[in-house]
Amino acid sequence: YSYIVRLGKNGFFKLAVLLSAGLGIFCTTLCAKLDYYLIGLTNGLIGGHVQDVPIIDHYIFKWMLFLAVYFAFFISYFEGSEYADGTIRNKILAGYSRKQIYLAGMLADMLAGWIMFSVYWIAGFFASFTALGAFQEMSIREFVFYVLCLYAIMTALAALFRMISMIVPNRTASMIICIGLILVLLLIPFYQTGNLQWHEYFTLEFDNGDIVYHVGDKCPFYIGGIRREISEFMLDFLPGGPLIQFMCFPWLDEIDLIYLKIPVIFLGAAVFTLFSTIAGLR
Repeated sequence: YSYIVRLGKNGFFKLAVLLSAGLGIFCTTLCAKLDYYLIGLTNGLIGGHVQDVPIIDHYIFKWMLFLAVYFAFFISYFEGSEYADGTIRNKILAGYSRKQIYLAGMLADMLAGWIMFSVYWIAGFFASFTALGAFQEMSIREFVFYVLCLYAIMTALAALFRMISMIVPNRTASMIICIGLILVLLLIPFYQTGNLQWHEYFTLEFDNGDIVYHVGDKCPFYIGGIRREISEFMLDFLPGGPLIQFMCFPWLDEIDLIYLKIPVIFLGAAVFTLFSTIAGLR
């Protein structure tokens, strides 16, 4: 209960809620309007692909990536304050076990993540629906499952950041590690996406500066076999994978590279949550 009270009084948490609403309302709709403006400037052609008018499907979860980065900062600061203020020492002196303190804090961190994401998607949904209209490609069932998957990812991130914050008592060091970790979890799937973008055969003429490849030529950059299967699996298994896919949704949808396998996303979130909790309790 004390964690919930601290959470409600924390200025950074209130700022996080406001930022979540801002990302959901302003950034989502403004990004769509900006893309629409750029499409007009380029006569609908960007990167050789014909672009459609921006739709809500491509933008509803687009800025979750930035929310996750701020979440890493918030949890490390929020938990680091316990060490800096001597709160953990006082709880231990009061008779609470390390396990009780750890699990209570982790539940509070998860609640913070759920609230931030709830504010983000609810505000973003109504703003995007008003600006862009109804879903055109994404079914209501898919939307609901994606929302649940992102709640699971926020849970996994809360468990991961909680573990680091408890292991590393120095608040500054904890912040650096948590932010560095979320960046790594985002960069790995971003790199994988770049490798997976190539089809086995070229569908458009491509000039890499040395060789001109024609339609139907075999692509030397294509990754196949077991390596591709592992890369596709990890793209959904790592917490940052779905966030990168949502961030790049318009482009990935254009080249048919969206995976978002819901069972794999839930599995990855469950594994990260479980192992982070076990490691933090040891």
